[in-house]
Parts: sequence; structure tokens; C-alpha cells
Amino acid sequence: MSIIPASRVQGDPCSNNTSLHLQAPIEQASSKPLPTWSKPTAAIGSKVSLLDSGGAFAGVILVFVSDEGFNALDQAVQTSGNTDLSIHLTRATAEPHIEPNLRLTLTGPDRPGIVYEITHELAELQINILHFSSHVQSGAWSGEALFIADLETRTPAELDLDELRDRLDAVEEKMTLEIDIESDSA
Repeated sequence: MSIIPASRVQGDPCSNNTSLHLQAPIEQASSKPLPTWSKPTAAIGSKVSLLDSGGAFAGVILVFVSDEGFNALDQAVQTSGNTDLSIHLTRATAEPHIEPNLRLTLTGPDRPGIVYEITHELAELQINILHFSSHVQSGAWSGEALFIADLETRTPAELDLDELRDRLDAVEEKMTLEIDIESDSA
């Protein structure tokens, strides 16, 4: 038993414009064999997950299709005449993935206000912090508390790197830090 023959899905069902979440619970009748899902059609398959729970099966398939492909798939499900499967199509939205284009490494004596000073300057320049990690460790020679932080950020396209460097130089001076800047555009 097939879910939807690939030939019935028209349009561009495999483009990467829209996410589709297809849920297809499969319940075993007393004497009917379970349908095979070993090879979902190209029109509806990119990730497949099946759950076995004591004779009843549920499958979830996540695929990426255009709006046109989603509509074609929905129409094919509606007109398939299927009575053995319960199929639910749900549009899903993908979370945006933002790549960092500026990385900062901070090193210096630990003291209150370091995070504030750095984040304040970044916010003033409309720089988005994507990842921030910090820790304090014992300095190699002095044994004093050493603050170390790594930041991955996304800058606006119009960022003036010289202005950023000037602002961070002032923070370095004020907080006795060393700030290393790695920019994808510098």
C-alpha cells in the first residue's frame, strides 16, 4: 500500500521554500498486514521517523516543499481514497539560521562590569550577539582571576569596523582587557 503515488503530486514538491510536517499514524487491523514505509517517495521524503508501540505504528515525515508543492500534496492526500491511514499535513516554519560574521575574544583580569561594557558598545552599533560564553580561570603566572570570553556576533552590513575598533580600544583601556577581533569582512 502506498501513501501517495509520486506521479499524483504535481508542481515542484521538492524545492526548499516551505517546510511540511506530514504525520501518518498507522494502526494494524487484526488480520491486515502493516503497510511498508521502507522507501517513501521522493515527493514526500527527506526525513522519516517511525514509532513502534505494541502493534500500532505512527510515522512522521518532515519534507521541504514549495507552497505549490504543499498544495499539490494536500490535494493528493484528499483525493487518494485512502481509508486505512490517518494522514495529517501541517505547515511548519523553519527557524532562521543566522551565521556569525564577527568574533571577539576577551582576556583580562576579572572585574565587575566587563560584560556590561562590551555588550553596551555592541548594542550601540546594532551588533547582534548570537553566542556568548565566558569563564574565569587562574592566571598562569600571577594566579589572579582571569576573565575569558568568546562572542559570535552578526553585524549590520553598514558597520564601520574602524568605529568598532575605536570603541573596543576604549573598553580595553578602561577594563584592562585584550580584545581580539576576527571579522569575515576585514
